[in-house]
Amino acid sequence: PDQIKQTTIGEDALRRDFCCNALYKRVVDDVILDPTGRGLSDCRDRILRTPLEPKKTYIDDPLRMLRAIRFYCTKNFEIEEETKSCIYPYSNSYEKLSKERIRDEFEKILMSSKAIEGIELLHNHGLLKNIIPELVEAWNFDQCSKYHSLNLRDHLFSVLRLVMGSGEDCLELRWSALLHDISKYKHFSWDGTYKHFKLHEIYSSYAAEKILIRLKYSNEFISNVSILVRNHMRFKQQYDY
Repeated sequence: PDQIKQTTIGEDALRRDFCCNALYKRVVDDVILDPTGRGLSDCRDRILRTPLEPKKTYIDDPLRMLRAIRFYCTKNFEIEEETKSCIYPYSNSYEKLSKERIRDEFEKILMSSKAIEGIELLHNHGLLKNIIPELVEAWNFDQCSKYHSLNLRDHLFSVLRLVMGSGEDCLELRWSALLHDISKYKHFSWDGTYKHFKLHEIYSSYAAEKILIRLKYSNEFISNVSILVRNHMRFKQQYDY
């Protein structure tokens, strides 16, 4: 709002992100207040819907679009259809979000059990290009290699899926899996039959550094991910096919 003024609980509830987050407790008698009339039922049914028309709610704070996808991934809430259909990178609002706020929400999506579904939702609704534009550019890249049967996106997701299933809840590993071949769509040669990706692990480590710097990660974190990406072909030598 342009100015701060005293208001009612009902008006306050309408400014919240989702109805399930617009519940209040009256401290004198512990009564739960549900001004939107849908908060309690949405909690019970695990539904995300905005108190106001979704577009207005999102433009008030575009981070709410990322939060919707994050709650879908981490809390197993379904996003109500209109609330989902209005997720869109509105100009002059979404693009102005700080990288730190975006990073924090994406990090929670990446560490969830639905990380791949979450990233696909971000891409399908146009939000991923303001987080990892390189992944958007690489989305349907055909590797056309005798070593790969998947396009680049599906290959990155397959490695991420393996890391997710390893039991290691390590953010550095998940970022490394997602970015380990991220430069392939830019750096390759073509022999007329197959594409070749010499030094792709080096180029990908440079790209990973740029992505993580842009998202305001610490130098130590960036260095650790870069080392993993740069050396992932060495790890491959230890694998028994």
